[in-house]
Amino acid sequence: QLDLLSQAFGSWHLDVLELAEISDNKPLSSLFDVLFRELGFVDTFALDHKAMMRFVRSIECGYHDSNTYHNRMHAASVMHSMHALFGLGGIASALEP
Repeated sequence: QLDLLSQAFGSWHLDVLELAEISDNKPLSSLFDVLFRELGFVDTFALDHKAMMRFVRSIECGYHDSNTYHNRMHAASVMHSMHALFGLGGIASALEP
């Protein structure tokens, strides 16, 4: 799981179907955890990691698997796309003061 997520961190590609499979259907919280740690948000903003993960998991549990599109895999895909746009697409650097 970490290998897939580590590769996705610096890439435009993330196989969310594989991530869902290897993360026990927790693609959103798995990706969120890696992104927030790797980007330094947990330390920079002194976030309570356990509370943050409980919050994200509660959001993730709100997605119903019966919905074939707007589900937790789609949420993880959108999160990864936004990360790629900001980080790899240059949006973050364009917004710097």
